[in-house]
Amino acid sequence: MKTTRVVFAVVAMLMLLAGMCVAQPEEADEIKQTISEFVAAAKAGDGDAAGEYLHESVVFVADLEKGAEGRDSVIAGIKEESAPAGITVGEYEPEILGDVAIAHVPLGTLFDEVPELEAEAVFVLLREADAWRIVGMCLLTPNLMDVLPAEATAQFEPIMNGLADLEADMDEVYATGGLDELLDLCDEEAIFVTDTDMDGSAEVITAGALGDMIMGAGPIPLRQPEGAERVTLTGLGGAVLMTDATVATDMGTLLFRHVLIGVYKPEVDVWKIVLAVGAPLEE
Repeated sequence: MKTTRVVFAVVAMLMLLAGMCVAQPEEADEIKQTISEFVAAAKAGDGDAAGEYLHESVVFVADLEKGAEGRDSVIAGIKEESAPAGITVGEYEPEILGDVAIAHVPLGTLFDEVPELEAEAVFVLLREADAWRIVGMCLLTPNLMDVLPAEATAQFEPIMNGLADLEADMDEVYATGGLDELLDLCDEEAIFVTDTDMDGSAEVITAGALGDMIMGAGPIPLRQPEGAERVTLTGLGGAVLMTDATVATDMGTLLFRHVLIGVYKPEVDVWKIVLAVGAPLEE
């Protein structure tokens, strides 16, 4: 009986919300307003105002020097150093899946001295009782290696090589592994966004708590469907990996989009997953 409950909980984790609702235009507008006002507050160095838009467990990945876990840490970082003035929110449409939204947002430029360096971010938002709040953000620089001088990009080559190792590890998870192997690639403070109570509302659970939940449940394989492609978006020490994947259970095979935010840990020279999201897809 315990194993059955665990399997159902894991299925819920991967699907996020069994009762996915259709996104309404006003919801997209609310999400865009949340992101725009957060960015404006961060540019102004107003950490308290920015904190109003953050989930208490937010994971924030900016670069090798700027990353934070938890709302208080992000607020403190913004007060210490505001976001670059060149950041401007461009046009995008968020993907809304029940109580979770994923937004790939163009942000203009980061540095005045390198105006051609593009800035983007992936935001993950969670709907709470009164508002959408940011639970994850990864700053991206998609053309970094193309625009910086060779002497500047050289320092990032080992980091990119490490990211290739993480991609290879995820390929192995999808080929022969499962949820246990995914957890092995996670930072000890990593978070999953999940509907563990199966009541139609998403919540945050730590990787450690999820590991305890599935202990003794047996293998829970994750697979990448034939033809599915992985997209990797890179930044200054952070990255987002996205693909489609499946999990087979007694309920059948469930298809979902897998979104992982990874961060480079320079102290141990390795990439770790700090946030994992699964979003249901229609087959």
